[in-house]
Amino acid sequence: MPEPRRPASHGDPVADLPFAYGGPVLDGCIREAPEDFQVEEILGFPPDGRGDYLFLRVEKRCLNTMDVVRQLARWAGVSASAVGFSGLKDRRSLAVQHFTIRWPAQDDPPDTEGLAVEGLRVLALSRHRAALVRGSLQGNEFTLRLTRLQGDTERAQQRLIAIRESGFPNYFGTQRFGNDGSNLA
Repeated sequence: MPEPRRPASHGDPVADLPFAYGGPVLDGCIREAPEDFQVEEILGFPPDGRGDYLFLRVEKRCLNTMDVVRQLARWAGVSASAVGFSGLKDRRSLAVQHFTIRWPAQDDPPDTEGLAVEGLRVLALSRHRAALVRGSLQGNEFTLRLTRLQGDTERAQQRLIAIRESGFPNYFGTQRFGNDGSNLA
């Protein structure tokens, strides 16, 4: 028997892909609040503690990556192109992300108190020998909170066990394909 399919959606290039473990058994909401979608960047290496780059680990809420780049550039008195980062993070989230700014080792960094921006908090500041570049992260760790759940929670628990044991297909979905599939074009 074929797997149930997603309801057809105009412009959704993944609407006809099958479900890995059958159709949905729960319904609910995601991202009612930024804290419902948390992402932490995993670099796979620590800052080395010396060098001509400031290395910042920041927490951002309701800001996208480029918002943070502009704020860091303003704070450091550099152009936005001088701020390095590994990847883009969603605006509607609570995210931990890393940035670098070229800053000669002999110069003290500006006080992070001067970076008073709503939704932005510096968690750590250190030194590193190189700038972060796009794609230099190892991965991302996500925590998703679903609210207003309705449905068969026992079957959902069984599905989670199956996913943990066997994995699931990595359909990128509309986030990667864009509105109405425009990124595919």
